[in-house]
Parts: sequence; structure tokens; C-alpha cells
Amino acid sequence: MTKKFTWEDVSIGQFHQILAIMGMNKSELDKAIDVLSVLSGETSESYKNMPLEVVTDLLRKIEGLTAENLKPRFVGGKYVVKETTYLLTPCAEKMTAGQFIDYQLTLEKNPDDVAMLCAVLLVPKGKKYGEGYDVMELRQTLYDKFPYIDSMGISFFAKEIRRVVRLYSLLFNQENEERTEEGKGSPEETDPGEGDRKGKESGRRDSAYVWDSVIRQIVQAYNVDKYQVFEMSLVEFLNDATTCKREILRHNKQVEEKIKQMRKGRKGRGR
Repeated sequence: MTKKFTWEDVSIGQFHQILAIMGMNKSELDKAIDVLSVLSGETSESYKNMPLEVVTDLLRKIEGLTAENLKPRFVGGKYVVKETTYLLTPCAEKMTAGQFIDYQLTLEKNPDDVAMLCAVLLVPKGKKYGEGYDVMELRQTLYDKFPYIDSMGISFFAKEIRRVVRLYSLLFNQENEERTEEGKGSPEETDPGEGDRKGKESGRRDSAYVWDSVIRQIVQAYNVDKYQVFEMSLVEFLNDATTCKREILRHNKQVEEKIKQMRKGRKGRGR
């Protein structure tokens, strides 16, 4: 080792290893050696077998890894990881439908998975999201090789995009409420607390269910396959989803009116 380590040298995965080490019930010296081992690739035992003065000198290499120095790096437009250039999706309007859905589900299910957030927002130069590469494999590459301070910046940036979620809430709120109400159960059928548990479980499934439902609606309405839907721009996707939602609501109202008329007719005949 010829230089001191900085947070720029620490990948997402290494950062999580360091966090785990800091929480262990060990001496400060042993913790420092373990951190040095994570960053250098050498085993902890190899350091413990060295003379103390040598180890002390080597530990100076990690002196800069303090909480005060841990700050997110300014978000850039492109990043190079393992000789591949990735472009950051700058705003929600530039996302594809599939990219936005993955982004939304990641924030809901695994908001602390910064590697996944980065994998959703970083797209290989010259490609569309998910085109010719596996997003989960990219997540693993970023976990192993991407600087944690860069992921911090992108993570903060990613959460700013959540304003588009307002559109999602406006479009699908009614369907979400119906699904949640179905999960609650009636007082007569459930014991106290069971309805709440079912409601929460249903709520966790809502988002994935709704997105799948919207995709199926667009596929049927516009005679396209689901992969074409995934590649739509987010604006086009939301516009088509809005149109489908309106058509469904209009159709449901027509059905309700017919049912009401049928019930009135039955009551009239009963008299």
C-alpha cells in the first residue's frame, strides 16, 4: 500500500462491511485491522502476525475514514465502472415506464438498497434501460465496485424524483383503496386485529398489483406487448394509463346504471 485510503476508495459493499465491523464487540485495534483488511484485500490474520509498530504504521492509511469526511459526492452526468460508461437518468420525464416502475418498487420495498437505486438510474451509454444487460447483475457490479459516496449522491437525487409519485397516487388511488378495503375484512368475519393485519399485507402488495394491472390494461387497449409498454417514455405511459383509467371508470358507471335499472325492473314486477 502506497497511499492513504479515502471514502472515494470505498465501494458500497465495503462500506456495509465496515459498518458491520464497527458494530462488533471487539477492541478498537481489532476493528481497525478488520477495516484495513476489507480495503486492502489482505487477511486480518496476516496483519495480526506483523510487529505492532508495522501494523500501527499501516493503520495510518485509514485515518481519513471518519464520519466527518463521509459526504456525498456531487452528482455527475456519467460514471465509469469497470471500463463501462453509465449515464445518469437526469429526471423522471427521461425514464422509461419499466425504469420508473422498478424505481418506484425499489423505493417502496428496499429504500436503503442504494446499489439497486443506482442500477435503476444508471444506464449503459448507447443503450436503453434493461437493453442487452441484466439490471440485477449491474446492481451486483455497483455493490462491489461503485464508490459509496457516489451512491449517496445518486440516492439523494433519486428520492427527489418522487414528485412524480403524485401522478401515480392521483391515477390509481381509488384502486389502491379498494384493494386495501378488501384486505381489512368485516368485523363479523374476523377477530380484532386480523383485519388490520390483512390490510397491511394487502397494502404491501398493492403497488406491484396496480402496476401489473395498468400494464395489462394498456396491452389490451392498444394491442401492444408488455415489453413495448416497458420501453415507453414515462410521459406516454402515464398518459395511456390515464386514458385506460377513464375508460374503465366510464365502463363501470355504465354497468352500475344497468344494474340499477334491472333492480328497479324487478321491484316493479314484484308489485
